[in-house]
Amino acid sequence: MVMPDSGIESPADLEGKNVGVPARQAIFEAFIIDAMKSEGADPDKVEWIALDFTSQIESLRTGRIDAAAVPLPFTVEAEENGATVLWRPGLEFYESGQTSTWLVSPEVQEN
Repeated sequence: MVMPDSGIESPADLEGKNVGVPARQAIFEAFIIDAMKSEGADPDKVEWIALDFTSQIESLRTGRIDAAAVPLPFTVEAEENGATVLWRPGLEFYESGQTSTWLVSPEVQEN
């Protein structure tokens, strides 16, 4: 999500910006990194800021961050505060349409 006057029109435009994610090095950040790299942008030039979803919306509204990574229903609240959808991750990230990721211990994996 971005504010309409941000000048951000694609994931590539996030270079040099402050981007809110719910946790560092987690799935939302991975979605953004994948989109940026596919457009030739450098995600190492992003200032990643870990914030819960509600704080991301407020930080986007006040200009503390330039983009927020929030899921439904938080997208509705962000839109009510004037934000717009920049990009929605989906099949292009997972390619096969997977929507869940499971991590298991080696013991579970063996079974």
